[in-house]
Amino acid sequence: MIKRLGLRLATLILLATSAVGALGAEFTLDDLKKMVREIEAIAPKNEAYQYPIDVAFEEDDEVNAYASAIFEEGKKPQAILRVHTGLVKFCDGDARIIRAVVAHEVAHLANGHVKPSEPAARDLAKLWTRVQETEADLSGASYLERLGHANKDMVDMLLKLETLRGRLGSWLGRLTGTHPDPKARAARISTEPAVLESFVQFDVALTYMEARMFGIASRLFDSAATRYPMLSAAYVNSAQASLMNYYDNLPVPVKENWFRPDFGPLLTDIPLSEARDPEIRDSDRRRYAEALLKLQVAAEKASGNPRVAELMALAQVLEPDGKKDVLQAGIAALRKLTGAATDTWDLLRHAVNLGLGLDRVGDVQGAYDAMIGAQKKSEYFNPAIAENLGRISVKGASKETDALTADVLAMWLAETPSSNVNWSAVKKNYETVCGRLGVEPKKVEPKPSYLCKPLTVTLGDKTLGLLDPVQEIVDGLGPADLRISFDSRYPDLTEMRWRGGDFSIFTESGRVMRLTTYVAGSSVSLRPVNTTDSREFLLTVGMSEDDFAKVLNLKGAKEKDLAKGGKVETWMYFSGLNLGVMFEDGKLKGITITPAY
Repeated sequence: MIKRLGLRLATLILLATSAVGALGAEFTLDDLKKMVREIEAIAPKNEAYQYPIDVAFEEDDEVNAYASAIFEEGKKPQAILRVHTGLVKFCDGDARIIRAVVAHEVAHLANGHVKPSEPAARDLAKLWTRVQETEADLSGASYLERLGHANKDMVDMLLKLETLRGRLGSWLGRLTGTHPDPKARAARISTEPAVLESFVQFDVALTYMEARMFGIASRLFDSAATRYPMLSAAYVNSAQASLMNYYDNLPVPVKENWFRPDFGPLLTDIPLSEARDPEIRDSDRRRYAEALLKLQVAAEKASGNPRVAELMALAQVLEPDGKKDVLQAGIAALRKLTGAATDTWDLLRHAVNLGLGLDRVGDVQGAYDAMIGAQKKSEYFNPAIAENLGRISVKGASKETDALTADVLAMWLAETPSSNVNWSAVKKNYETVCGRLGVEPKKVEPKPSYLCKPLTVTLGDKTLGLLDPVQEIVDGLGPADLRISFDSRYPDLTEMRWRGGDFSIFTESGRVMRLTTYVAGSSVSLRPVNTTDSREFLLTVGMSEDDFAKVLNLKGAKEKDLAKGGKVETWMYFSGLNLGVMFEDGKLKGITITPAY
């Protein structure tokens, strides 16, 4: 039986979470109270609350702490601070880290963040929360320094939080959540922020990879490497993103003719015919040449990294003009990698790409043997192997091999949207294999086709992106016509407008957190999550409601109040896409991209 990767990952996450709670050194309530009193003595007292701060532990495994107030009628609210014992265990009783947490929470009280007045619009309220977290970091760090402790303690605390989050999940969610990315928060405090800023840029690039915007992602990985040249993973990911951008933009007939490749996982941890396909375009060759150049840079900057050699071999079997010597060089390299693979995922991936190369030189049987041979050695499911096997008709396979093939094809059909160009062909092949086995084919329902969350707005010849540095927008559009500051305490939290207000952004900590356009002809591109689906859907300001309905169903949206100039306006909001739309007289009047949870 073929297994899914997610089952194993879930187990690993559970084990990792359990292990955290087992740590801990002796740290008493008296220790905590002493810490709070020391910081309370030098921190400003907020007149809205009753002091001294009431301090207590909360006995549970949650890694958390919070400041709040107890509100009783006729009395001034009593300031409180609570630390969960799970946080103490997570910190292993390290007083430096716990003190930094306490300083951060005391700062929330001092700055009046407990039950503050906030905007009604959810998107602006979320940004409010983010800037308050940053303000508490900066104030808390200043308290530590006044007490003679190192500024670095607050930085270390934030990076400790980063380890708790791990490196899994939605990259967009990590960077646009209610709390800013811990690395970005740490960079604002650190006396040497370049390395941390590089890591943040690295994660922004991963966010664009998540949205299938590979060309932009490659440039962002380059930017991360420029900020911190020792970040070798950025060079490797830039090369992979560039290669994926080349492949993703190939004409659909070309991709239908070639087997599907497996590009393998990105680095996320920090420290078919022999003849030339006539549909290949010069623009494809330029993208391929760019990918090769980036692979050469990666080979130099990340010397010895095995992913570089693997990507180079993959690039060779993806050579646009089918040059036999290049294809054969890639096939030889991939045979070697497949033969040497000790990890099951590496084995399957190398076999996929070896099969692609063999098929492109006309050795279809060899391609089949390479892929089914690898699958026989593994109990795990690789969708690229399944899709490619489903496109090959072979005779004379053993019943054991046919049974394995049927199992793999059935899983692929159930896990893949029917919009995939090969879905019908794989289904027909699956039924043929089942017929040879004398068994009834399973009834399979294709997976729905989901869309990537959009990240950019196209305005004329300019592409403007969420999480872009604000200065890049200004450089592209010129000085803003109007800049609105929502609160004098948070100068980075602004709305900036161009073209008489028809295009605007919200900013926070120097990055774009919302894009809104009412400019006729401006557009947002939507692409399927499934990388085998080459379709692209455009939402264009001015399009009819009927044309819009061919892309998205408005019944899937809900009314949501979003901010404009400190007030609110009502949008139809697709929460799964972080996308809002507004209609007037049967036409699409405006589009906004904002993660307004």
